Amino acid sequence: MYKQIRKDRKVNQVRNEENPSKLDEPVNAWFYSKNVLILLIGLAFIVFGSRWMVDSAVEIAGIFGIL
Repeated sequence: MYKQIRKDRKVNQVRNEENPSKLDEPVNAWFYSKNVLILLIGLAFIVFGSRWMVDSAVEIAGIFGIL
């Protein structure tokens, strides 16, 4: 496994040397704002999804007469 990791690192280094323009991509405010927006949308989905799941479980329990 160690040899494979070393080989991958060498291959990646050669690729980066062949195409250095990919290393110079600027990281600007849009990059961070896009990632923060995706994070907030994901958190909103988690919150609303969990509420929806709990409400559904309570409704199913009510149908079976558990509550």
